Amino acid sequence: MDEIRSDDHKIKTENVKSDSCSQKLRKYFAEYCKDSSIHGIKYIGEQNRTLIEKFWWLTAITFALYYCIILMKAKSDPGIFNYTDYLYKKRRGQSMSKEE
Repeated sequence: MDEIRSDDHKIKTENVKSDSCSQKLRKYFAEYCKDSSIHGIKYIGEQNRTLIEKFWWLTAITFALYYCIILMKAKSDPGIFNYTDYLYKKRRGQSMSKEE
């Protein structure tokens, strides 16, 4: 331990090895993932998971988020909504009218 004299007070400091920015980001991301309540995020940040497993969870979360956004956009119309018709028309490149 080193001692630093400042205003007649002795402050003890430890020789702390400073981490690089990427190491700090990795550490904070792992901590965020560990404490997140979003299902699947925890598995992306765990260090004992394989790269394939992490990729699987990232893909699953991305598709779920995409699906939720599509449903929210489709549900913005207060009328009755048929999601099957929406997907069918979207695949064919057609748009839905306000009456549908």
